[in-house]
Amino acid sequence: MITMNVIPTNVWIGPNSSILVEPNSIFFGSVQVDKLNGSESGLQLFGFYTSPRVNVVNWSESRLVSLSPRSSKGWPYYLNERASLNISYNVKPEGCSVRLAVDEGWLILCLCYCLSFSYVNKNSFTGSGMIQVNISNSGSYHLAVTNPNLKDVEVELDIDVTAVVYDTKKAFYKCNFSNSECTFNTIPFVLTSPAPRQVRILYELH
Repeated sequence: MITMNVIPTNVWIGPNSSILVEPNSIFFGSVQVDKLNGSESGLQLFGFYTSPRVNVVNWSESRLVSLSPRSSKGWPYYLNERASLNISYNVKPEGCSVRLAVDEGWLILCLCYCLSFSYVNKNSFTGSGMIQVNISNSGSYHLAVTNPNLKDVEVELDIDVTAVVYDTKKAFYKCNFSNSECTFNTIPFVLTSPAPRQVRILYELH
């Protein structure tokens, strides 16, 4: 039960990402983080005396997407500032276009670098090629592919991620959500997850 002196915030994290949260100890006395995805494992929380440094890591994934007419599919990502996505695509059958976008909330990021592709209109692609998206603000993003055609299309995606993650080696507190929650005094903390997860952060006011 959430009382009047508790402020809840829901956060998506992952895949292969980390998020830094720095509660203000002037306003908040303690913090509780609840795992909202049932028994799924991999989510971890690390507490620090001061904000940790960051590292750059690279990882990749491939997706084969089948889209019926006028349909779309998408996937969530949490990305920190200075991260980037290199997305190679191949659209079949020949001559069909798809719309490909990375959204932050309602903001569609500029697909700022394109190679070897023909386009129908902004953010619409046919054939094969690559786009690069540079992240200037830390936050939750959504990669979406939309089929505007009147027939089925298939899209192959190879996604190379240059991620900015927080170094957890010097953490003095660690919680693996064995009881589905972590509770602690107000300190900077980092959440990490290998897969998309949702958590609820409860800030208790003084």
